[in-house]
Amino acid sequence: MKVEEKDGEYIVSSDKFTVKVNSYGLASFVKFNNAEGNLYNELGTARVAGWSGSTYYVDGYLGKHVETTSSGLKVKELNVFQPGPVAVTVEALLYYEELPGFNQKITTHIFKTGDVIVENEFSFTNYVDIMKLQVMATSPLTSLDDKAVHIMPMFRRMLWAEQLGISPYDYWKERNAVKMVDNNPFIVFPAIDPMKPLWWGATYCYASMENWRANFSDSYDIVAAEILPEKPVIYSDLKKFVYNDFWFYESREFRDGIFRWVPGELEIYEATKGVFENTHEADWMAQFKAGGDKLTYTRYFSMYSSKNVDEAIKLLENRTHEIQNLKVVAE
Repeated sequence: MKVEEKDGEYIVSSDKFTVKVNSYGLASFVKFNNAEGNLYNELGTARVAGWSGSTYYVDGYLGKHVETTSSGLKVKELNVFQPGPVAVTVEALLYYEELPGFNQKITTHIFKTGDVIVENEFSFTNYVDIMKLQVMATSPLTSLDDKAVHIMPMFRRMLWAEQLGISPYDYWKERNAVKMVDNNPFIVFPAIDPMKPLWWGATYCYASMENWRANFSDSYDIVAAEILPEKPVIYSDLKKFVYNDFWFYESREFRDGIFRWVPGELEIYEATKGVFENTHEADWMAQFKAGGDKLTYTRYFSMYSSKNVDEAIKLLENRTHEIQNLKVVAE
């Protein structure tokens, strides 16, 4: 692999792919096999929202609500290290002026295989009230191919299904979006189709994080995937489930992490009614302070070759098994 600097950005290239790294340390695939363009963008970028200047514990005032992504943060430091025999590493230190004390360290490892590991560390040097803190990847093949499909394992828990009194399987079966592979159900639907959400505009939200998800292009025989290094935990307690990390698919973005907004729609359906009764914004926020509070997220954002949906699903199941069963032993 080689690294070239061009117009303030870095181009990491191999025989198989090209990745562009912008001035915020965010990597994007711009070439894979014979496909070129905006293939898979801003790998590991954060979406953060909170209350600027919150003095809630002094006078009950939350402050001004602010929101941005990593590209709206200030860059403290950016390092692109010389390529080694298997990977190139990029490290960026960012901070959010409107949420004093919020810091993001994003470390991206770009491997010759096409795997990209993004390690996000969010640390705090002041008291910060957070409503939203999600790691994302944007436009997974959707800018290249408007016929791409979204594929993933069946959700173990999905709030919309519970509100309807059905299983996640039945929810997606009603939308003709279930495909059986090796006798296991997977979700498959057009990647740019909102798929008749129960409420709001997201294709899905308040849904369990699973082992992987991806978009697949049959026209180009390629997959843009997100793989989690460990099988995610889900909570049986509804309040804990909503207050912890879950998955969104909205605006053609893979989003996962904290989303501490409790919508009024939870009071409409019997399954969720009353759980958040008499709670307000100040009750929902995630609170972080200086002196050691940190959040970390590690994700594989990778591209692979595949001839069809079935092959893509089997590939991702096998790749996830390899990743999640990898153990490093220090002697």
